[in-house]
Amino acid sequence: MGVFAEIDSNGICVALLETSQNMASASMITVADYDPALIGKRWDGAAFGLPVPASLLEAKAARTQALRDYFEAIVSAVKADAAPYEIATWETQRTEYMAWEANNASPTPYVAGLASARGMTIPDLMAKIAAKVTAFAALQGTQHALETAINAATTQDELDAIQW
Repeated sequence: MGVFAEIDSNGICVALLETSQNMASASMITVADYDPALIGKRWDGAAFGLPVPASLLEAKAARTQALRDYFEAIVSAVKADAAPYEIATWETQRTEYMAWEANNASPTPYVAGLASARGMTIPDLMAKIAAKVTAFAALQGTQHALETAINAATTQDELDAIQW
C-alpha cells in the first residue's frame, strides 16, 4: 500500500490517494504519509513548497469562469443565427466532412442531400462546412490555451496579464 499525491499541470498537489496499486506516473508521486496539508502546495520536483494563496486560487477560478462565459457567449451568438433543427445536424455534417476530407469518395448522404437541395456541389458545401469546423476548433483551441495560461499563473500580476 502506498500514498500518492496527485500533481496538476502547475505542480500543485490537488489530491491524495491511499491505495494498494502502483499509481506512479508524471501526475502521481509517492509521498511518505497521508498528509492533507500537502493539498494546495507546489511540488518543485524534489519537495513541496509554500501553498498557493487561496486568494490566487479564487482569482484563477473566477478568471476561468469568466473566460468560459465569454466563449460560451460567442458560441451562443453563432447558434442564435441557426434554427434548432439545423444545429442538430452539425455533428452529422462534421462527421461526413471528416470522412470526405480523408477520402472524397466516402458516402456523404446528408451533405449530398443538403447540397442538392441548395443547388450546390458537394465540394462547395464541404468548403463551407470546413470553414465552420475550423472556426470552432480555433475557438476551442484558443479557450484551452487561455485556460492553460490561467492555470500556470503563479502571481496575481501574471493572472491579470492574461487577456482575451
